[in-house]
Amino acid sequence: MEQDGIAFIEEDTPVFISTTWGQDRIDQPNRPGNGSYIWKGNKNAGQGVNVAIIDTGIRTVFRQATVAREQKHMDLVGGYDVFSQSTTPSAWNDCHSHGTHVAGTVGSIEYGVAPGARIWAVRVLGCNGGGTSSTVVGGINWVVQQKRSLGGKWVMNLSLGGGFSTSQNNAVNAARNEGIIVVVAAGNNGNSDNPLACNYSPASAALAITVGSTTSTDARSSFSNIGSCLDIFAPGSSVLSLSLTGTAADPGTSTKSGTSMASPHVAGAAALFFQISNTANAAETALFNAAVSGRVTSAGSQSPNRLVQVPLTLQTCPQSQTVRLTLKTDPWSVDDNYYTIIRDGASSPVMSAPVGYFKPRDQPYVQNGCLPNGQYTFTIYDLYDKDGLEQDGFFELRVGGSVIFSSANIPNVWKVATRRFTIGTTVPPPSPTRAPTKAPTKAPTPFPTKAPTKAPTKAPTKAPTKAPAPPSCPSGSSGTPVKVVMRSDAYSVEDNYFFIRNRATTAIVYRRLKGTYNGPSETVYEDTTCLPPGNYRFRFYDDPWSPGVTDGLCCTAGNGYFQLYVNGVLQTGVQHSWSGPPAPLPTATFDSVIYDFTLS
Repeated sequence: MEQDGIAFIEEDTPVFISTTWGQDRIDQPNRPGNGSYIWKGNKNAGQGVNVAIIDTGIRTVFRQATVAREQKHMDLVGGYDVFSQSTTPSAWNDCHSHGTHVAGTVGSIEYGVAPGARIWAVRVLGCNGGGTSSTVVGGINWVVQQKRSLGGKWVMNLSLGGGFSTSQNNAVNAARNEGIIVVVAAGNNGNSDNPLACNYSPASAALAITVGSTTSTDARSSFSNIGSCLDIFAPGSSVLSLSLTGTAADPGTSTKSGTSMASPHVAGAAALFFQISNTANAAETALFNAAVSGRVTSAGSQSPNRLVQVPLTLQTCPQSQTVRLTLKTDPWSVDDNYYTIIRDGASSPVMSAPVGYFKPRDQPYVQNGCLPNGQYTFTIYDLYDKDGLEQDGFFELRVGGSVIFSSANIPNVWKVATRRFTIGTTVPPPSPTRAPTKAPTKAPTPFPTKAPTKAPTKAPTKAPTKAPAPPSCPSGSSGTPVKVVMRSDAYSVEDNYFFIRNRATTAIVYRRLKGTYNGPSETVYEDTTCLPPGNYRFRFYDDPWSPGVTDGLCCTAGNGYFQLYVNGVLQTGVQHSWSGPPAPLPTATFDSVIYDFTLS
């Protein structure tokens, strides 16, 4: 699934070449880039995460650690050849070039998104680039067995595809249920009369992350498939990566295009998010929340307008020390909003954005930080006039997951707004105790307490409280009650909707379509069904009311929230609120949230 470009041998020099445009694009929300990539050559980026490249194999020369050009190599730890059922390197060596190019984008030192990831070659396609559903399924199953035997965090990339295949989709979904993040190419039929990714496999697998392709101008690549089975876009046109040319000391490169080249950008990003997440679900949610919306032009009917972004920090942070600024520019980007967070006693900010960073109008921005305990001053500026953030513009500052300051707290007429805050508890040291100069007074000897002569009054017996009646099933359904509660915010036009999918069969068992909740603002809706035993995935969506706005049920837009109840019990891992129920999700800004649950 690629269109080959021209292969060439790079000049023999020990320094990095310039960053590829794909790397440059995925570490900042807007174009143009700055010609660099935040994790370029960083062997800590992706460390501890295994990424299996299910493809044509990988050139085994990249296992050699002593070559002169080590920076172009990767942590290639092993592999498997489905055809010979062998783990010998000569068996899974790449004789085509596709798998090597894909692996280079995921984890090579120079061209990789996650240079520190552990790369595994799984050869399911032959030297001509062809294979069958059974070879693909065999490769997926081998990775599942590796996960079971070795443990750890795993990501799987499938830059391949063909006609719709139930067996492939089932294998992908089973791998995801094992805790493996599965990233797949959407397909290259965008110029045909059958461009929907839902008609191909594994692009149509329900639990896969299906990736469409973009150009360097953020346009959808003309060849990229489209539709509701897509999850995200990534750079896929004219991508530079490793090839089969050159020597061990100086391996060559080539430029290829295809959704096959977009998928490994997302697989590498998934490895970075998995590195700082405890579960595959948490990593996937973080991946989707970090993506920027509204950037892809001509995304295609029903395609989600999301462009992948990598995390800007790989440090795990205690919840109490997390700092998150969300800002949406107003229609007057000439205002040049910027901010600083300065710790008491310091002269330089610990978090900031310079003048011009929030420049494009009507665009959302999110900046995250992890700050040590101490006292800080947050200052936000609006350079043009004293009009603050007008119309739909807003900002909010969260510390430890809670909003401590937002544009809702101040009048719209402002030029500078300031708020002090504390992370941790600042306790002054105790004063030293003065030594006594006088001998302590001896405590008097107490008289014994006389035993009571009267029996104590018996406490009145209270009738037991009657247990509440268990939730009931709607007429026509049986099993365990599952209820979704949603209160729309002030922008019900945003089209909140959800589905519940059986993870074993991938069938949708309950859903509410777009438009269901497009009633009056701040209205509570309840939907209940009953489901039989099984494993299920709940996914809640908040489609943006305007391109680029990924605000969830959020912010200054009223008291929107949603909740999921299973057999009458609120699932605290999936409820979300702005100022409604407690225990919200880690972020108020989202366009979809995933939650898996089991009914027995």
